[in-house]
Amino acid sequence: MTDTTVQPLTRSPAWQALLRHRDSTGATDLLSLFRDNPDRAKEFRLETDRLVVDFSRQKISGETLSLLYELAEQQGVRSSIRDLVNGVRVNTTEDRPALHIALRSQAEHIVVDNGNIMDGVRDGLLAMANMVEAIHRGEIRGSTGKPFRTVINLGIGGSDLGPRLAVQALRPFRQSELDVRFVANIDYQDLQSNLAGADPQTTLFILASKSFTTLETLTNACSAIDWLQQGGCKNVFRHFIGVTANPGAAVDFGIMPDRVLEFGAWVGGRYSLWSTIGLPIALSVGMEYFIRMLAGARYMDEHFVETPLAENIPATLALIDIWNTNFLDAETLAVIPYDHGLSLLPDYLSQLMMESNGKNVTRSGTPVDCNTEMVIWGAAGTNSQHAFFQLLHQGTRNIPVEFLAGVNTNSGHPGHQLKLVANCLAQGEALMLGRNPVAGEPWRHFPGNRPSTTILYDRLTPYVLGQLLALYEHRTFVQACLWDINAFDQWGVELGKELAKVIIDELESGKVSEKHDPSTRQLLEHCLRSRNRTGPA
Repeated sequence: MTDTTVQPLTRSPAWQALLRHRDSTGATDLLSLFRDNPDRAKEFRLETDRLVVDFSRQKISGETLSLLYELAEQQGVRSSIRDLVNGVRVNTTEDRPALHIALRSQAEHIVVDNGNIMDGVRDGLLAMANMVEAIHRGEIRGSTGKPFRTVINLGIGGSDLGPRLAVQALRPFRQSELDVRFVANIDYQDLQSNLAGADPQTTLFILASKSFTTLETLTNACSAIDWLQQGGCKNVFRHFIGVTANPGAAVDFGIMPDRVLEFGAWVGGRYSLWSTIGLPIALSVGMEYFIRMLAGARYMDEHFVETPLAENIPATLALIDIWNTNFLDAETLAVIPYDHGLSLLPDYLSQLMMESNGKNVTRSGTPVDCNTEMVIWGAAGTNSQHAFFQLLHQGTRNIPVEFLAGVNTNSGHPGHQLKLVANCLAQGEALMLGRNPVAGEPWRHFPGNRPSTTILYDRLTPYVLGQLLALYEHRTFVQACLWDINAFDQWGVELGKELAKVIIDELESGKVSEKHDPSTRQLLEHCLRSRNRTGPA
């Protein structure tokens, strides 16, 4: 009988070669790497037409990279990329393809289940364009006949983070007077603060939910309906657009059929801003700039699919992530955009990368035998320099840092931008060089030798934003290929949601089940006793 047992990743030839390489080289000194190779800054750098990616300050050598590329070959990264773009059901647990690339493709045909999904992609884009134009022209109005002035997107997770990031990032390209806002949290304070100053009669809600069953989103929608009714809007559903992969549920909720925008079930939530979920982006910047964002992502898609691994930016960055995580024991990655427009990027990436790759079983269902995704965190520079950079410079942990910066500005004030970019470059240099202590003052010692990557672009345009976000999508996918995990499901979010439904019923009824663990039961009983209790402010 043939032995079909899959060899654990950590016992594989490529993995073992990387372990031997790490152990033989010992502690890596970045300054020594630069001294040994005067061309290192040129050689450890990759470019697209708009991005420069400098990873020369990572603790890798040419040999390290060669061995990492061997690991990629061993794990079938190239064939996995082909499966992804050809519509193979790479999301095995949900039996779906993951064809977010199709949302920005110009291909005539991408066939799934004997059907051409590109017809639906084009129809969705056209329907969104028509709706955007009608709203901008004031042809779609509220129940009292007034044009809309405020748009509030009700969504959570992928139906919130991507559009929210893009609307903020592209604020300099805003084409309409619409005030686009976002509500995600089921905490009523989130909705309340976003309703402040808005006129119910001129407010449009986008109800964005792939399944149209999301508790947080539907709860906020019901409260929005109450607010509209209290504001004198009789036909409240003239103030709603539904964006979903389940149009029947949207219509059953009350959304008018001609106000429903659809996208395919094969679009993962955290990959959905390129679909009709991107409606808030298009309402803010207009369809022309939304399409430019798609074009930037498409450029990165083509780079990812066509470029050899050794010149492939997403693949190379993913391999460096593997090296830092699994061989240098880094547990987190700090993402620091020196661009206010990207201040939400760490939040966006925390979902994209940790929800995709925070897994503990392989695609075949066996336990993984190594660490998977790092914790992704960060904040905008220069604010973060005056917060947690103390830990990055003089703390005891190994924390790789990723800097992003636009050389030029969208703000029209180059003096500010010059100082901003200078701070970005200085921080990367300081992390690597460090500083020797002054005699008798060890607290002034900066150890240095701390790894970082820097990504530069001219300025943050829709096209550049598209490239950046697609880069991180593909980087996440390559990580998953290397760990042999499914990047496109998210079963880890389900259990808490299921238990929350039970607890909601108990809080509403006032009866606590004996099935809960003692801690949960005690906390529930406290909540019931304390509900509506008032005290001093």
